[in-house]
Amino acid sequence: MKKAVIHGFLIFLILTFTSSLWSVGAVETITRDELRDHVYFLASDFLNGRAPGTPGYEIACQYAASQFRAMGIKPMLKDAQGNETFLQTVPLLERRLKDFSLLLTKYGKKQKVPLGKLLKISLFDYSSLPVSNVPVVFVGYGIREEETGWNDLKGLDLKGKVVLMLRGTPQRDGKPVLPEELDKKYSSPRGVMIKLEKIARSKPLAIIIPPSQRFLQNWDKRGDQGFWSKILLAEEDGSYYPWIHTLLPKFGLIGSNLIIAKPEWFRLAMKGERYCPFASDGSVVSKEYRSFHLEHIDIGFDFSYEEKPLTSWNVIGFIPGTDPNLRSRVICTGAHLDHFPPRNGKIMNGADDNASGSAGVIEIAEAMQLNPTLCSQLFILFSAEEIGLLGSRHFVRDCPLPINSIKTFFNLDMIGRTHKDLINSKGHYVASDTGFCPELWQLISRINSRSLKMHLKLREGLEYVIRTDQSYFHQKGIPSAGFDSGPHEDFHRPTDEADKVDYDKMEKISRLVFHVLQELGNHPKSLDRQKHL
Repeated sequence: MKKAVIHGFLIFLILTFTSSLWSVGAVETITRDELRDHVYFLASDFLNGRAPGTPGYEIACQYAASQFRAMGIKPMLKDAQGNETFLQTVPLLERRLKDFSLLLTKYGKKQKVPLGKLLKISLFDYSSLPVSNVPVVFVGYGIREEETGWNDLKGLDLKGKVVLMLRGTPQRDGKPVLPEELDKKYSSPRGVMIKLEKIARSKPLAIIIPPSQRFLQNWDKRGDQGFWSKILLAEEDGSYYPWIHTLLPKFGLIGSNLIIAKPEWFRLAMKGERYCPFASDGSVVSKEYRSFHLEHIDIGFDFSYEEKPLTSWNVIGFIPGTDPNLRSRVICTGAHLDHFPPRNGKIMNGADDNASGSAGVIEIAEAMQLNPTLCSQLFILFSAEEIGLLGSRHFVRDCPLPINSIKTFFNLDMIGRTHKDLINSKGHYVASDTGFCPELWQLISRINSRSLKMHLKLREGLEYVIRTDQSYFHQKGIPSAGFDSGPHEDFHRPTDEADKVDYDKMEKISRLVFHVLQELGNHPKSLDRQKHL
């Protein structure tokens, strides 16, 4: 009996050691040079920005599928002809405005203001319009900080109204009225979104704000309607999912239309009211400042649009687990493959966002195929993240395997740059809702400390999770963690190019994720699954 135990223990050691060697060899196939090759292809001008429904995005999908095929990963889907495929169809619809105007009724007289000279659309939900005779509310700067005695929203009913809001913060004699910390908070670009979020929770029909100085300087170069306004996702019943219900929560907004209007439009709309915020030179008038329901005006929306179906794809690769008893447990890793169409004649190549994350998924999948785990591993490149997380919504809704078999989701959304706050340490953000599953962040930290030893900074809470493809997995009760560079000076700009990516950092993050996947895939009790899964 003793010899049998010793013999079994030796076999266990040999198998463990061999598995370890294979794991070490597998992770070393994740290299900066191969990551660089993927990024330079995906972020090349030839793909023209990888916008869903375009030839460039289709090329990106075929490239990723060819990589999975070359690795020996087997498809888990079939196309309409019954052929095996890595491509999951994501049915989209493009709605393009033919014309759009705001109808101002002042003192009984109507005036039509079209898009272009005074108005631009930022976010728009076709389902709630056209309408007429909508009351208007001016909320000033839209700031509610009652502890300081400042509340622009006090006594105002915003539901179903058109809300007019100023950017920035209140000033008196050229100096901030609010305490320094609050003034800094609300005067930043993020401060605009914070204010919009609070107002949107009151469910106004639309919010109209003036442009930033930068937006105003490039007014004539910008399109009249935002790209986000155009794409919807087909539902199972034949209807189309309003993109706005996904996209707005991503940016802190809920169910409102957002329109950009020049100061001249504000003067036109608020002429004769108790207070008009803009002087003839465009500067803000602080004298007589107040927020109030406008008495002499209502607004209508007049528009028409045309529709065109689009086809896009998620790219899915599946590596079955080696243990028949654990194969039904799936660890999922994803990144969005799409970016934006050209803007003002300049190609939006999206090297960090998100050719970097897509390259990481491809390389991690290759390493995993060399050393598969007891549990199964699923790798996905999502479509249409930038226009409302539509690809991940479709995957979760139309999952090719039971959705409850997915036990953890990891998201790679920008892994090639460094936020200015983390420059000295070359650190990286990890977004995870630790209130939902604290063990996942603890596991990542533990594996990082014994392997790559990167500086990882936790972005804790639901607000970071819902902005990315993690959102729909979280809604299904699946713990998730997202690796993210954080915004930088080239974020969502034509200057996000492949030569600015830190490929050494990409290699480290990709290897770290591989180690985490190995841990979870070979030790399915690494997380407290009794409580969270």
